[in-house]
Amino acid sequence: MSNWTQRRRRLCSVAFFFSLRAVLLTAQVMLLAPLLRSKPQGAYRTHAVLTCFALLVLLLLCGATPFLLRIIASTYERVGVQFDAIFLLIAMTSQVSDISIVLISMLSQICQRRALCEFLNQLQDTVQRVRTIHGRNFINARVLLLLWLQLGLTLYDMLTQLVFLAKLAFKIAPWQIVVNLLSLYLQQCRATLQLVIMCCVLLLIACYTQLAECLERFSEDSSLELSTYEDLVWLQMVLHKLTLQLKDVFQLPLFLLVVGEFISVLANLYAQLHYYVTTKAWWFAFVFYCAKISIELYLLIHVVYLCCVLHEKVTNLFLDRDLDFEEPTLAHCRYDLTHTDALWPQPIRFYILGMFELNNEFWLFLVSYSVNFIVIIVQFGFFT
Repeated sequence: MSNWTQRRRRLCSVAFFFSLRAVLLTAQVMLLAPLLRSKPQGAYRTHAVLTCFALLVLLLLCGATPFLLRIIASTYERVGVQFDAIFLLIAMTSQVSDISIVLISMLSQICQRRALCEFLNQLQDTVQRVRTIHGRNFINARVLLLLWLQLGLTLYDMLTQLVFLAKLAFKIAPWQIVVNLLSLYLQQCRATLQLVIMCCVLLLIACYTQLAECLERFSEDSSLELSTYEDLVWLQMVLHKLTLQLKDVFQLPLFLLVVGEFISVLANLYAQLHYYVTTKAWWFAFVFYCAKISIELYLLIHVVYLCCVLHEKVTNLFLDRDLDFEEPTLAHCRYDLTHTDALWPQPIRFYILGMFELNNEFWLFLVSYSVNFIVIIVQFGFFT
C-alpha cells in the first residue's frame, strides 16, 4: 500500500470515527439511545434513572402531540402561499409521519435498551480488535462518502426548516416559535435515528471489506500463519452475530423509516402534480424535498443491501480457500476451521417484520409503484 493510500485511509478513518462519535452523542442527548458511556472503559451501559427520564419524556411528548400538531397547523396557515390547502395537507402529513416514527422508535429503544447496549459494546470491541490486528486505518472513502452524504442531507433539511421559521418570526407569537422548534427537534430525531442505523451498518461494511481484503491476501501469501486464519474465522463469526443483532434491534425503526419516507415521497409527488396541473409551473420546494427524501430512502436501502452482499462475498471467500496443512499436528486445527459455522452461515436477509426485504429489488419495486401512482393520479385524479 502506497504512502498516499495510507494517508487517505488514515484521513477517512479519523473523519468517520469523529462523525460516528458525534452522531452517537447526539442520539444519547435526544434520548434515542437511553444509554450512558463509561469514561474509563468506554463501554455503554443502562441506568434506571435515565430510563425513567426517557420514559417520562416519551409520555409527555405523546400527551402533547395533538396540541403540538394543532399549533403547527395554525402556523402553516400563516405562510400565505398559493394553494394553502394542499401545502397544509402535505406539511401536516410529513409532521405526523416524523412524530409517529420518533415516538414509536423511542419506545422501541427503551424496551430494547439492554440489547442495544450489548450490540454497541460488542461492535466497539470488534472494531478495536480489527484495528489492533489489521491496522487502525481500515475505513475507505466509499464508506465515508455515504455517511457524509446522509449528514449533508440532514443538515440541509435542518437549515431549510430554520430559514422557514426565521421568516415566520415576526408573524407568530414567541410561544408558537418554541412549539415549532420542538417540532424541528422531533424531525431531527428521525434524521438522527436514520444516521445511527447507517453508521452501524457502514461500520459493519468497513469490517466486512477489511475481512475480504485479508482473505484475498491470505490466498496469495502462503507464509501467513494458521493463527492469522483463526483470527479471520473469529472475525467472521462475530460480524455474522453483529449483523443479526443489528437486524433485531433496529427492525421496527427500519420499518417505520422506510414506510414513513415512502409515504412522504408519494405525498410530495401528489402536491407537485397538483400544483403543475393547476399552474403549469414547478414548485421547487416540493421538488427538492421529494428528491432529498428519495435519496435518503435509497441510501438506507443501499447500505443495508451492501452489508448483505459483503457478508455473502466473505462467505464465498472462506469456501474458496484451499488449505492444505501437511503437518499431522495441524489436522485437528484443520477440522475445526473447515467444520465451523463461520464457514457455513445462513445468508443474511433483512426481512423487515416479515413484510419485505431491503435490497435493490425492493427499491425498484418502490420506484415502479411511484411511477404507477403518478400515472393514476394524472389520468384519473385531475382530469376527471
